Amino acid sequence: MCSCSGSSSPSCATWTTLASLKPFDPYAALGVPHGASGARIRQAYRTLSLQYHPDKNANPEAAEHFAAQISRAYDILSDPVKLQKWQEYGDENGPQDYEESVAVPSWMLGRGSWWARLASLLLCLAAVLVPIAWALKHLSQYDKLGS
Repeated sequence: MCSCSGSSSPSCATWTTLASLKPFDPYAALGVPHGASGARIRQAYRTLSLQYHPDKNANPEAAEHFAAQISRAYDILSDPVKLQKWQEYGDENGPQDYEESVAVPSWMLGRGSWWARLASLLLCLAAVLVPIAWALKHLSQYDKLGS
């Protein structure tokens, strides 16, 4: 976990944001069991609409909750295509693109740190080439014994 509570560091903010992310569950958002009937889903949506709809509740957080959770959940559960995509991929829009990356220390990315990049490259090469050279040396000794 992040040990920088109270810090405004971007890395700490990102960690706490990522740590608090949970997959969206439309059934939980409407408070109905998985596999609930269409009538039960509509009833839950109407009940929550009376409580959180911006026309009924002046609190801006209620309007945000209504749009982000309740409307989205009802939209997913009332559309068979979106429901199937959500069940298969965890998102109503289907499979999501993602980007893989490698964590690199910031000192390696700076403009003036060419020497650090070069030193890292040489270290990696040494870590690969030295064991190969050692293995070849010892394997050649076995060839001499066999002949």
